[in-house]
Amino acid sequence: MNQKNTIRNYDDINENLRFWFSLVFDTVENAVFYDIGANDGVFSIGFADKCRAVYAFEPASASCRRLEERCAQGGITNITVLPLALSESPGTLRLYRYSDDTFNSLYRRSDDQLSHYDLSEQSFEDVEVLRLDDVVAERRLPLPDVVKIDIEGAELFALRGAERTIRAAMPVILIEYSVDNTQNAGYSRDEISALLENWGYHVRGLKRNTDTTLHRGEALADRGIWNLLCVPPRYEALLEARPPG
Repeated sequence: MNQKNTIRNYDDINENLRFWFSLVFDTVENAVFYDIGANDGVFSIGFADKCRAVYAFEPASASCRRLEERCAQGGITNITVLPLALSESPGTLRLYRYSDDTFNSLYRRSDDQLSHYDLSEQSFEDVEVLRLDDVVAERRLPLPDVVKIDIEGAELFALRGAERTIRAAMPVILIEYSVDNTQNAGYSRDEISALLENWGYHVRGLKRNTDTTLHRGEALADRGIWNLLCVPPRYEALLEARPPG
């Protein structure tokens, strides 16, 4: 495959995630990757050449079109784009769209957040919402080896709707852990870490941007923790990897 990488790099925002994703895909070879909240393919396209198959879940219609166009332009044939939002129950929900579409969310942002991130609310669209467990069963998707979840506050609800799939597969999970986004959705972000620990995961936190250090325990309360690396017992050797520097 000619995996032409024409995606945005977002400067250093994802540097530590790229480091850990690289280690994960070096460990979990020929993986099935579920990219939940794929946007325009930063991770779907960026790691497609390390995967047997990529399932990119993205409810925003404009982002889906861009992702499909980039796959076609790059000759990438192992990415399946699924124009769906994921939650704990099926239905239709409103997706709020912002001037930077990486902030698109099922939950409306406060004026303070719009000001802080220099955003404006552009419009909205109604999107189909399904449970991941139902999608996997009805479409007969292969179980995932690696899962990324970055859906601007809906992470806890997506996990609840994916319990059967995750417990069966025990994939490595990288998941957003934002104080603001989870508050917008009406819950505390530590509910995410508690749920995953209950399912048997080793949970570690990553600060934003360039810090590749893994944080654990009380350190997860730090507002600067933006993502979690969640590792099942069979891959716990990943946690011993030494970050650069």
